[in-house]
Order: sequence, then structure tokens, then C-alpha cells
Amino acid sequence: MKHLQILILLSLTAIACKNKDYNQANPDGSITISGKVTVAETGKPPLGITTMNVANEWVWQDSELNAYGDNKKVYVDKQGQYSITIQPGDTLMLIPNALIYGRKNRYLYTGFKHNQTLDIQVKEDAKNYAKLQKELPEAYDNLQKHIQQSDPEQLITVSGTVVSETTNRPVYRTIVSVGFVTNTKGTGTYHLTDKEGKFSIQLPKGNLLSINGLMPNSVQFYPQSDTVVQIKLPKIDENKLAKPKAKFPQAPKSIIPEFN
Repeated sequence: MKHLQILILLSLTAIACKNKDYNQANPDGSITISGKVTVAETGKPPLGITTMNVANEWVWQDSELNAYGDNKKVYVDKQGQYSITIQPGDTLMLIPNALIYGRKNRYLYTGFKHNQTLDIQVKEDAKNYAKLQKELPEAYDNLQKHIQQSDPEQLITVSGTVVSETTNRPVYRTIVSVGFVTNTKGTGTYHLTDKEGKFSIQLPKGNLLSINGLMPNSVQFYPQSDTVVQIKLPKIDENKLAKPKAKFPQAPKSIIPEFN
């Protein structure tokens, strides 16, 4: 009986300690939010790449251009699990694939005070997904390739230099973008090359990476490991260029969230 009482006491103590830690912040004051993402009605993990982003924190930005390209984030794994460490006052935004789960559904969370579990259900935009397959079969096929090849559990870093094919000089502020991965401003995730034409960006293994993707001379590839590249950007065929495009992606103002 005495041994049983000791075991019960130890069990209760362990549970109390676990709950105490769970209802507090980390020793350094940061907060860890963990959980599982599933699709409503099916209970399965979402297709494609899903990210949990700190909406007010940026890995890459250019304040001079008011350009915000890449949030601090984690990738949801193949089972739908995620864990992210944030600071008090941070706002989280879950972003599933926009072509499958739509752009109208917003998954914004704030007011965190301690470590906690946050499970999330996303809704499929079946109408838009079917429309994509019917009206834009090439885009649909690219999406299927993305679903099959991109691995959110293996993140790689691609670094390099972009130079002009005609002059061999560095190309400044060229867009380097990650396909099918959206940031909290509503645009694709991107960086711009610096004055030396250099860039460094992290993405899932097998994910589409585009250099100057908005232009007809874009270079695209699917990196499989940490890679250092030198990209020679071809001269633009002016006959294919209907009108100048922005130097960096711009989202419609109506879908850009404001965070103070």
C-alpha cells in the first residue's frame, strides 16, 4: 500500500510539473506554440506546402522599397504537425496552399501568453480547385508536380549570384521566388538580389525556385539539396514583353493584413 501511495504521489507530481511548464512561457520569455493542421471534414493533413508564419517578423525585407518577401516561419510536416517559438505580442498566420484552400479564408492568431497547443482546421476551396483543373490545366499539372515533389520535412538553402548573360555583370534587385509558398502580405515568398547579384533563400527540397519569375527570361529549377549556383539571366525578348512589370510582387491592398 505504501508503494502504491508513493507511485500515485509521483504520478500526480509529474502531471502537475508538466501542466506548470505548459502554462508558462519558456525560461527566456519566448512562447512555443505547437499543434496539428487538418482539413475540415476529412481530418487529413492539407495537400502541398503549409506554413505557420510570424506575421510581424521577416527573414527578408527591403524597407527602402517597402518590400516584404519572406516571413519568419516553420513548415507544417507531412502529418500536419508544427511547432514554432515566438515572442509575446507576435501574431501567427497559417497559410495553406492558396490554389487548393483559397485566399479568402484567414487563419490569424494572436494574444499568446504561454506555451500552448493550437490545432487548426482548414477548409478546401473545391470550386476553385476544380476551376483550375478545367481552365488552367498547365497550372494544375504544375501544382500536382509541386504536391508530389516538395518535401516540407527537408529544408535546403540555395545561394548564388545572378548575372546578365550579355554583360556578365551582377543583376541588382532581381526576384528570387519560392513557388506555391505565400507570405503574409499575400504574395509569393521572395528575396531580391543585392548589389553584387547575390542571394540566399531557404525552401523545401524539390520545390520550384524561380529567378525573375515575373519576366519572360525567367530561370526555373527544382533544387534537391543545398546548392550554390550562378545564374546567367538571358536578355529579354522585347517582342514578348507586353508591358513593364513591377520589380517585386505586389498584392492587392484588400488582402494585405495590417499589423501594428
